Amino acid sequence: MKFNVRYFYLATGMEGSADERDFGIVEAESADDAKDIIAMREYPTDIMYGPNEAYSTRQFFLDCLSANPVP
Repeated sequence: MKFNVRYFYLATGMEGSADERDFGIVEAESADDAKDIIAMREYPTDIMYGPNEAYSTRQFFLDCLSANPVP
């Protein structure tokens, strides 16, 4: 299947200017697989941050992605 993968992030204080990016069409078995492909492409090496480096930059990015089927 083909999926259109997009990134969207809007945090408090961004004054309505969301951070958006369209990663285009990805061939994958599922929407989750399509998002994983983009996350691995953008963050091939995961960067940990926060207290005791407990948070994953790749996972944060992944949580901001959506993947919609393309007919």
